[in-house]
Amino acid sequence: MQHLKKFLSIILSAAMLFALVIGAQADTANESETTLLGYQITAPDAAGEYSVRLIASINTTPDKLERFESVGFEVTLSFDDRSDWGIQTGHFSRKTVYSKIFESGELKSVSDIMPSLENGYFFLLPINGLYTDVGSITLSVSTFSVQNGTKTKTEPREIKIEHTADTSADHFVPIGNVTESERYELGEGAYEYAYMGVSSDSYSALLSTLQNEGYTVYSENSIDGNLFATYIKGYKQINLSFYPNYNDGSLKAVYSPKGYLPQNTAPSYEKRAEATVTQIGRVGSKNTAAGESFVIQLEDGSFVIIDGGPESNADQVSLYHFLYTNKPVAHTKPQVTWMFTHAHSDHIDLAVSFLEDYSEQIDLKMVCYNFPIFSTVEDAEQTFVTDKNAGNDAETVATLKDILNEKYPNAIRYVYHTGQVLYLAGCKIEFLYTHEDRYPNDMDTLNKTCGVWKMTFKENDADTDFNGNSFLVLGDSETVNCDFMASVYSTTTLDAEMVQASHHGLNGGTEALYGMITPSIVFWPIDSGRSVSDDNSQNNNNDVWDNAANHAWLQDANIASYYADKTITVAVKTLRKRTLQVMSDPFDGFGENTEHELVWDWEAS
Repeated sequence: MQHLKKFLSIILSAAMLFALVIGAQADTANESETTLLGYQITAPDAAGEYSVRLIASINTTPDKLERFESVGFEVTLSFDDRSDWGIQTGHFSRKTVYSKIFESGELKSVSDIMPSLENGYFFLLPINGLYTDVGSITLSVSTFSVQNGTKTKTEPREIKIEHTADTSADHFVPIGNVTESERYELGEGAYEYAYMGVSSDSYSALLSTLQNEGYTVYSENSIDGNLFATYIKGYKQINLSFYPNYNDGSLKAVYSPKGYLPQNTAPSYEKRAEATVTQIGRVGSKNTAAGESFVIQLEDGSFVIIDGGPESNADQVSLYHFLYTNKPVAHTKPQVTWMFTHAHSDHIDLAVSFLEDYSEQIDLKMVCYNFPIFSTVEDAEQTFVTDKNAGNDAETVATLKDILNEKYPNAIRYVYHTGQVLYLAGCKIEFLYTHEDRYPNDMDTLNKTCGVWKMTFKENDADTDFNGNSFLVLGDSETVNCDFMASVYSTTTLDAEMVQASHHGLNGGTEALYGMITPSIVFWPIDSGRSVSDDNSQNNNNDVWDNAANHAWLQDANIASYYADKTITVAVKTLRKRTLQVMSDPFDGFGENTEHELVWDWEAS
């Protein structure tokens, strides 16, 4: 308190002297003006959060104070376009207007600080919980006063907090006869080391070392004896994936700046819908590269979109129509979480265009991905071009991030890691594979960088353990990805009532993996013509049955197959389907409803 009084005394002395000098040369109108006297920035606390204290004054006498109806601050907080590792402000988003009004009775006399000064009042505003992992926070501060209903405001003054703390996580090596890989750059200050020959004792010792160095465990997970953990320390984060029975003990350690971390418990929500899984019927499903597009409606009425497909204006309209038609009445806009399996253009191009064109029509809550940097993948083009649809994967991802910065500054960006769990309304998402698992082996195609996750739903309203049906999302996983998962996970983990056929049912997918899954429903992200034909000439692409050996399990008459040239929705709890039979162009892209025909019929699968 003594330090604060000294701080205020110095500022107030100078400010009051300045006000008195000016007052001698001007009329009393100047008494209506407020002045920002100064500010104080505290160093980040243990959670990495900054605090700012603002102090302002109003130069008036007690008998004239009643003229002022209120005074206060207007503060705009903005965060620069920094890393994908996100903002964890807790209280503020990427750009927030924050105001505080003080009634005249709340003002403090300067004589409380300096008895020798009789005139003038001050007001003080603390702003806590400011977090930035890399870069800066800018506060644009104005002070104002209101007299007779008229508001006068000072020109804004910028206060910048430059974050200079070290965000590079410390590099720890497990003890014992361990083989360490070269460093694998992941971008945005993150990197990975892979270790082989790691024993369980060595892994336990590593965790003890982290704790001794000041790291705390944020989350832990065990899947079939494989151990996953996230440790944090200030602005640093370490993600560990330990497979004790793979390669004589395989450990993947990802060191990064601290990013968004999902809650460790399921959220509370108001139930507004029954959970469904929909494969959106698409024109793009007939392309050589067919992409995929799934929409999961959660019990709170919000949606999870997976990938989206290749560029297509008609498919954009179809997607928006589906969201708008099925959103709860209570939601003004469709509420969306968008998840990406990998960065191939046939999976993300539509998302890029949709997010740009429909930014006013949807409420984007979160974007989830784990993309590599493209210099590590041989099939990713490196030349940057201005056309986002030119097939350049690196440029498409860069464009996606630019759109998120510009049009969705408040959307959470979540870089997921293997073993982590994301809880949404009535749904548990467990991540089973990322490109970090593939390293140090080759990644000569982006398909080998695919994320894989399993979505498990509540069995009923009373279910708190997520014992209901599940949906396994494989993306375009290559055979090596599938063989890895089959070797480290059990049938219980991989089994699902609904599964997406890997890589459209073309190359990718293995008997070893598929043999561990006993689905009732298979979603094929490809048109039905290529799936049932032996003709290999269509679109110069291999048809599904070129991989007949891998897909023999799918030919069981008890397994339903749904294709991407028709929109089909499956009720999660009953596995009954409904099919969108007819869809003319029902929307102009901006929510205006026109004549259209929909036939939604629930059927037994």
